[in-house]
Amino acid sequence: MDLDDEGRLKNIFWADPRSRAAYQYFGDVVTFDTTYLTNRYGMPFAPFVGINHHGQSILLGVWLISSEDTETFTWSFQIWLQCMDGIASKAIITDQDRAMKNTIATVFPETRHRLSLWHILKKVPEKFGSYAAYRSGLKTRLMKCVYNTQTIEEFEKCWAEFINTYDLHENPWFKSLYAECEHWVPVFLKDHFWAGMSTTQRNESMNAFFDGYVHSKTNLKKFVDQFDNALKKKIENENHAEFKSFSQVIPYVSRSLIEKKFQEFSLPIIDSNAGYMTLDTTAVAGSQQVKSPLVVRGKGKPPSLRRASRMETNIRKEALDSIEFARRDPNSRWGSMRAAMGHPEPFDLRHVALGNDGCGNKKNQGFCNYLVSRKVGG
Repeated sequence: MDLDDEGRLKNIFWADPRSRAAYQYFGDVVTFDTTYLTNRYGMPFAPFVGINHHGQSILLGVWLISSEDTETFTWSFQIWLQCMDGIASKAIITDQDRAMKNTIATVFPETRHRLSLWHILKKVPEKFGSYAAYRSGLKTRLMKCVYNTQTIEEFEKCWAEFINTYDLHENPWFKSLYAECEHWVPVFLKDHFWAGMSTTQRNESMNAFFDGYVHSKTNLKKFVDQFDNALKKKIENENHAEFKSFSQVIPYVSRSLIEKKFQEFSLPIIDSNAGYMTLDTTAVAGSQQVKSPLVVRGKGKPPSLRRASRMETNIRKEALDSIEFARRDPNSRWGSMRAAMGHPEPFDLRHVALGNDGCGNKKNQGFCNYLVSRKVGG
């Protein structure tokens, strides 16, 4: 929290452990948007958003800020950098804000900054909707220059023709756009990795997720509670996508023959690795981490007292059934794939899951008894 000289609240930032952990894997490209919501205290709600391996928006941090000036952005980005162990993103996408742009250049000097194309094009009808030129194809010609040019030379030529056609030489807004074209026109940015987030529409989808939970009249206490409820729902959706990715064939989205061929092998590849469900009892004292399609933690409780969730039970059952089938039928396509990957012999699941200590370790006893009851391994 950031307080003023009189001890009054100015800015708030928070990122939970899950967000910090996710940033280590999905923090290469992030978006930062201050335009979604302003609460009843006049504080913009500004999320830092990334994208995970399922193509879903993930929350990496949240601000409630008192103003959108250089001082506020400097504090926000420095706190963010400190929270993320000093690791800056390789790329960031924001809306058009001069103070934000200057701060990013100072705090994240090695980070590639991109302006949100969605926010820019959204302003065209606002600024020119009442002009006859707009109705005669101004936006269409602008979109052609932005999206249909393949080289910088093509864009320069198209832009010059566009400006001449609509006599926009002295228009301050278009002059400012051209001065910053390297930060928003795709042809200048195509050589950099953007994780499919060329606009802050990623933020729009994240913001839509908070619709129904928070609004401009929500007070601070309720805001925190509702934010937590919304985040729990988001985590549930992520877990569901994770489970589906281990149990369904990945759909292909293009007509590429290579992609189609890969789809034929994706399920056998997944099934061939189904046996590698390990149990790590060293990371957290008195808890278990089941490294299956989902990671389930029971912190602070003895393993024998932790109740497995329905999803954990279903996943464990499916995984063990698949493992046992592959183990007992080496001539099946699962067994053939396992052999091709260097695991021709049936394995002892209790050894794979429980390590060298096996059932002799009391920490493993509960899970070991489960394996024995299922007549698995050994």
